[in-house]
Amino acid sequence: MSYSTDEGSVFRPPRLFRWMLSTILSASDRRAVLSELEELFRLRLERDGAAPAAIWLRRQCRQYPTHLITERLASMASFSFNRGGFDPRAGQRRGGSMLSALWRDVRHTFRGFRRSPGFVTVATATLALGIGANAAIFSVVNGVLLEPLPYPEQDNLIALRMTNEERGDRQVPWSLQNLRDVAGQSTSLVSITGYQWSDLTLTGVGEPELVNAVGVTGSLLGTLGIRPMLGRDIRDEETEFGGPAVAVLSHSYWQERFGGRPTVVGRTIQLSDIPFEVVGVAPPGFEFPRRAQMWVPGQWDPEVYPRSRYFLRAVGRLAPGATPELAQAELSGIAERLAEEYPQTNASRGVALLSLAEYMTGDVRVELLIMFGAVGLVLLIACANVANLLLARGSMRVGEMAVRASLGASRATIVRQLLVESIVLSLIGAVFGLFLSFWGVQALVAFSPGNIPRIDNVTVDGAVILFSTVIAVVVAAAFGTAPALRLARISISGVVRDGRDPEIGLGQKRTLRSGLLVAEMGISLVLLVGAGLLIKSFAQIQRVDLGIDPSGVQQFSLSLPEARYDEEQAARFFASLEERLATLPGVEGVGMISGSPLGHSHTSIGFDIVGREPFAPENQPFFLVRRATPGYFESVRIPLLAGRPFNTDDGPETPLVTVISRTAADRFFPGEHAVGKQVTFDQGQTLWTIIGVVGDVRSVDVTTETEPEAYFPLAQWSGDFMTVLVRCTPGASGIVPQLRSEVAALDPSLALYWVETLDHRVELSIGQERFNLLLLGSFAGLAVVLAAVGLYGVVAYLVSRRSREIGIRIALGANWTDVARLVLWQGMLPTAVGTALGLVGAVAGTRVLSSLLYQVEPWDPTAFIAGTTTLLAVALLASFVPARSAAKIPPTEAIKAE
Repeated sequence: MSYSTDEGSVFRPPRLFRWMLSTILSASDRRAVLSELEELFRLRLERDGAAPAAIWLRRQCRQYPTHLITERLASMASFSFNRGGFDPRAGQRRGGSMLSALWRDVRHTFRGFRRSPGFVTVATATLALGIGANAAIFSVVNGVLLEPLPYPEQDNLIALRMTNEERGDRQVPWSLQNLRDVAGQSTSLVSITGYQWSDLTLTGVGEPELVNAVGVTGSLLGTLGIRPMLGRDIRDEETEFGGPAVAVLSHSYWQERFGGRPTVVGRTIQLSDIPFEVVGVAPPGFEFPRRAQMWVPGQWDPEVYPRSRYFLRAVGRLAPGATPELAQAELSGIAERLAEEYPQTNASRGVALLSLAEYMTGDVRVELLIMFGAVGLVLLIACANVANLLLARGSMRVGEMAVRASLGASRATIVRQLLVESIVLSLIGAVFGLFLSFWGVQALVAFSPGNIPRIDNVTVDGAVILFSTVIAVVVAAAFGTAPALRLARISISGVVRDGRDPEIGLGQKRTLRSGLLVAEMGISLVLLVGAGLLIKSFAQIQRVDLGIDPSGVQQFSLSLPEARYDEEQAARFFASLEERLATLPGVEGVGMISGSPLGHSHTSIGFDIVGREPFAPENQPFFLVRRATPGYFESVRIPLLAGRPFNTDDGPETPLVTVISRTAADRFFPGEHAVGKQVTFDQGQTLWTIIGVVGDVRSVDVTTETEPEAYFPLAQWSGDFMTVLVRCTPGASGIVPQLRSEVAALDPSLALYWVETLDHRVELSIGQERFNLLLLGSFAGLAVVLAAVGLYGVVAYLVSRRSREIGIRIALGANWTDVARLVLWQGMLPTAVGTALGLVGAVAGTRVLSSLLYQVEPWDPTAFIAGTTTLLAVALLASFVPARSAAKIPPTEAIKAE
């Protein structure tokens, strides 16, 4: 195409230039560019003559940058030129050239995406899965670990624990006297408050209800820096034994139970038949410890709660200018003085301090960080997948990049355009990933065990959105840089000579692409091995002998108000209830125990053995103490190993007896018959005779090893709190309403709580392990799927690029097995290398799972073999599909395609 000017000279741009314009621009845009260039040519012709104008035209067609074509079409302004030709700095002089260039790159990116919907869909889905999983886990990490506590000057808040240096136990609760001594002598802490859950039943306001009440030794709200919304806090003098009974309500409980009426302050309510005056309401959101509904003075009798009874948790606030190190040194000195003053109870006792935030999240911190690291590995696999997609797509864009380079685009310009494409692609994936994270967070909260603190704070908020945006940009740089740099090095001469990128030889190895596959396979194997270890660990947990048979057992707990039930009355009440429940239809057996199997509370007590030298205070052995009724052992199927169990003849007027566990008998009476031996508590004031030995029970949780345990007849050691266990006949249903009716018949003011089956209690006990397995197993599965898709895509792409070679091989007599073997080698070689490297990484990486494993070593060979076999099988399947397609390529079609 040529255009004649008025002077007779011809405006004829080179054919290559016109072809470039037709490749990049639409017909109307191409006409606009040529029209403006013709006008400039006319001006040159008038000023310099025909020959200089023709030279100028050829120079402009060689130097004309593609990005300026787009800019000129966008602004529709006239071209700027100077004596040396087109001035690329003209846009900068107009201002905002960088922003306009970026906006132009973005628009070009979306035009390119419209031409490649399949690529965009696969890449976006891959990134959405990776970024969405990371956003969901970060939501949990942020809400549980990173979100600041809702207390002023949280850095000054600490948790205090006693330690037993002799046993290496650093999580010993406080006794009331020890805590008061430390609080009275410390100058580095302005306040120390102890707290303990208290079983109180609210009556007179609707149905009787057990309240999540917390007994405190002082102003808990004041220690944490919180001011009541209404009224006042508990005062120190109100925590003395026999002091006034007052209560502070949580905001949510005030709204739910008392309608949010301000007149509640000053009102008297009945808690376990004791009148309490409501003196305050906490502000919204304050529920320390977790889910507390009410705070009351902890008026514990010093005679009932001596220095040797450890039951309190404690928090404190540092004094102005004090540091945790200074407070630690001071409290350690106080502990040493108390050990000298009270050697019987405080020998080897120390004090350990840690930040309140760490104390509240310490149990799950390591697990969440491990899961965050695991989901990060999934994101790396997603990045490698998209990088491979970009490399494959880049091979199809060689001509486009060559045109850009020939039009004057620098390598920096090409790299910038490609990086913008990667960032836009990653941001799109991040948007869809955030939508997935909303569902992911809901699933995580729904399936999370009840022991994750601050789980209510978990949400997809601004911090999560910012994290996803940053991670999207980082991910774009991770997967987009290498393909961009590779395309920027395109050889124009090679494209012109061969019609393709000379680097794309049909038999050449793709080092970068293979390296990405190796990385994917290695990371997938690490996650698979980790998931295998957790699976085996969970299987070990499932095989643990609980010592009881939980099937068919319904349980609930009762707390009798001390104001109406003394020890004798409490014993009679529970005995009467046991008799009534045993007569219900569908009931095979009834038993009661203080606390619960796998459950809610337990108490330790030191003892001495009659006939032996008393133990030194620091070496005194302990029993886990349980009060039980005669029917307990039979109701949960605890086997009797020696002697006899309790019976109805073991009452307050008969000699005191106890039944111990097998671990207690083996540890304290090795090689002897424990039955008939006697033990003493309280420095020899009471004498108990061992009448039987029963099997061990996992009393704390499934994964905690059994401790020496002693059972005492409820008739001889009464208490006001008991858990009732009812074994039902197979197929029995609807037993809970009958249980409530029988309790109401004896005392309608009592509330049943912790109403659940024993099977459910077992499931809750292993909830954390199941949650960990669910998360890591999901990540491993997602990693393997992404790696398999990536491997399939690469092998299929290589098959398409080698179609002519494969067709020639078939034409020369190669059978389908030869072709399949050739293609399989393309996929299995990087898989084999990745597997080898993954095994090395798994050996090093799975050590971090040690704290999550139960009776499984981090280098367990079963997990390594299973993970390796799974990965190789998936890789073989992913490679076999394109290999099978390659073997069916007709030679004529393959040659025609090339």
